[in-house]
Amino acid sequence: MTKYPEPPSKIRCLFCEIRQDGLFRRVGDDKMERVECEKVLHRYRAHQIIFHEGTPPLAVYCIRTGMVKLFRSGKRGEDVVLRVLGPGEAFGYRPVLCDEPYAASAEAVEATEVCVVPKQTLLDLLRDEPAFALDLLARVAYELRVSEDQILDLTQRTVLQRTAGLLVTFVEACGERTNGGIRLAIPVQRKEMAQMVGTTPETFSRTLRDLADKGILSLSRLEMVVTDETALRRQAGA
Repeated sequence: MTKYPEPPSKIRCLFCEIRQDGLFRRVGDDKMERVECEKVLHRYRAHQIIFHEGTPPLAVYCIRTGMVKLFRSGKRGEDVVLRVLGPGEAFGYRPVLCDEPYAASAEAVEATEVCVVPKQTLLDLLRDEPAFALDLLARVAYELRVSEDQILDLTQRTVLQRTAGLLVTFVEACGERTNGGIRLAIPVQRKEMAQMVGTTPETFSRTLRDLADKGILSLSRLEMVVTDETALRRQAGA
């Protein structure tokens, strides 16, 4: 077995609490020694850019703590938020696989730790670890289905349904359950949430007020609380 030097980071992949659901969950322990040696743990402050749209794909990124948003530049120069990712999720691997520039920019929404794995490390694992290769293929296929669902949502679902669906996503990703409901620590601005459901900020705000009038949400300038999760999921069609 090849022995690799001790990794420079104190965060060991073999004992990482999010590995079992992460990108490298199908990689054998022996091969994880190389990942540990070659990965670099980066810490980003809120709003710091991780990489820019159009730059070469030099690595794949795994979120350890914090949140990251992926966004693209629109035709009028505005930023359009595509996805918000949290701990355990990975990004940047599709451009690595097809050897094309990053199609979106990545930005830390809050203080965030990201493990950066070099491109060649990922490609070598794909050749050496069939289970990992199949798992990564399944991830790419899943993301394709999600993209297809999003396109269908824009044509078949109402703004109310799409908004409720987005809030359900935030409930699952960053909801804090309290006696008064589920407090949402939403990591993006409301105008960015409007982009994510394909509507204007004005229409999005009216939709939030509609949900509040139904007793599903409690809104204030500083926070948003889901007071009836069952009704929210019903509105989303979930």
